[in-house]
Amino acid sequence: MLKAASFIVVCALLFAFGCAKPSAFQAPVSKFHDAATSVLTSTKAYYTALNKSERDHYIDQQVAAKRDITLIGIDGTQLLTSQDIAARLKALDVLSQYSELLYQLANSTSPSTIQSKASDLQKSVTGVSDEINKLGGSKNDGFKNATNAVFPIIGQVLQAFVNSKIEDALKNAINTGTKPVNDFITALEIDMTVAYERKRNFVSGQRSSAVQQYEQDLQSKSDQGKLQADAQLISTAEDNWEAFQTASPTVGLEAMKQADDALEKFVKTPKPSITDFSSFVSAMDAFASIAQQVSTAVQQLEEIK
Repeated sequence: MLKAASFIVVCALLFAFGCAKPSAFQAPVSKFHDAATSVLTSTKAYYTALNKSERDHYIDQQVAAKRDITLIGIDGTQLLTSQDIAARLKALDVLSQYSELLYQLANSTSPSTIQSKASDLQKSVTGVSDEINKLGGSKNDGFKNATNAVFPIIGQVLQAFVNSKIEDALKNAINTGTKPVNDFITALEIDMTVAYERKRNFVSGQRSSAVQQYEQDLQSKSDQGKLQADAQLISTAEDNWEAFQTASPTVGLEAMKQADDALEKFVKTPKPSITDFSSFVSAMDAFASIAQQVSTAVQQLEEIK
């Protein structure tokens, strides 16, 4: 979600022009770029709301039980600290900018512009790397390891851009980039799986609570207006549950890794045939479709309170 997006795409463009016209690549490249951006946005949305469900659940419980609400109690519900999340968002921003820079290169942005942006991004990579390395706790180990594997490669590629060694940078990206990028995505998936399960428990609890409330009011012979309001809460809870089933960001992340592999395979094929190109296009179409589904579901999920 993630630098893999355009970084391998650029390679595909530059190394495969010998077997097809550049214009033939515009549609699949654009689809890949847009899909990667969409998946990245969905992942950031999950990180931003990562602690919200548990925090809100704690507050609701304390209010219902007429107990104190404390900052210590709130902090105890959090999966990641605000610093942990901020560092992850910055890492995703760096990878997004890197992807965009290479996408611009694929679309013939002037070398001088690329060099200037590459130089600026180099500074960001260094700053974010330092910030991530300062994170404590075992919950950050996987993320730190994945970042420490992929960021140096980004730095090497950016330095080559600055030095006008574009071809060397792209070859380095192709030969060494895909695995660490996909490892980075896997590290994100670990975070997202935990976040998804926490949200799943919260939404499941909403369903149970709505039905229980209706049953209580039915047994106490509440008026029709109260029962109708309870029924509306049940309906809303069921709508939320249905939306939730397709909102897992790991689906988009897995699709992105598969698209990365498809891009790498296509790029490394010495003389791609029409069949190879057709498979490449189909893989990009599949990724774009999944990214759109996840994006729509995550937008609906964000509305769940």
